[in-house]
Amino acid sequence: ESFVGPRARIPIVIRDDDTNFFTKPQMLDSLYSQAWEDGFKVSLSVVPNQRGIDDGCIPPEMRKTQSDFPLSDNKELVKFLKTRVDNKSIEILQHGFYHKNMENGRGEFSQELNAKGNIEHSRRILREVFEINPRFFVPPFDDISKTNLESVIKIGMIPIYRNTRFDAFLRSTFVPHFLKSFVFKAVMKRYRNLPTLPKPVDLNLSKRGISWSLPDMQFGRLKSFESLLDFVAAFIDSCTISRKPICVLNHYYTYF
Repeated sequence: ESFVGPRARIPIVIRDDDTNFFTKPQMLDSLYSQAWEDGFKVSLSVVPNQRGIDDGCIPPEMRKTQSDFPLSDNKELVKFLKTRVDNKSIEILQHGFYHKNMENGRGEFSQELNAKGNIEHSRRILREVFEINPRFFVPPFDDISKTNLESVIKIGMIPIYRNTRFDAFLRSTFVPHFLKSFVFKAVMKRYRNLPTLPKPVDLNLSKRGISWSLPDMQFGRLKSFESLLDFVAAFIDSCTISRKPICVLNHYYTYF
């Protein structure tokens, strides 16, 4: 919908990534209980079968094991999430399959190899666990190739993905793989040590799904929480004028 006029309310979308086998229900509850009381619906990107990789969403002792940890094995978490699904306080977003990196450091759906089988398999897992038909697909690390983006759309799901100039470069079918890998590693090295902060992002809705991008490059230069607050205030003012929805993109485990 178009949100027109100075009194029209601008929607605020909350998305939190990487809910998986290791997620403790009390973590999510302590972060979002107030949001739920206020009537917000939180979109959780849920990993069907978490791979033991070196990532913050996995306990240190389980990292680098390369073992699989199915969401269905955590009965307490499944019960908590299903209750929230039933009372419509959360939306389940399908977050890849293994939530793993490839050998070159990129996400599991970044390669040109068609991963339609994994997309459908992980959808079946979430369907059986929550008794719903997941509608949205979020690629791990927001990294997805043009081939796999097309597969998500053909299956009938709605992709949610980052779409900056950097991502357009990585998805280009005209750029050689070795050049993509070189540029990807250079960019990751540059931003590796930046503080992890909640991100207000621009949402763009189209027939090809929901894409998002950072408002501008100054976000990468934020060094403190105080500078983030100033940035967010200006961003909200801009959205008030342009009537655009706001999405807050979180990773729950960074708060603990």
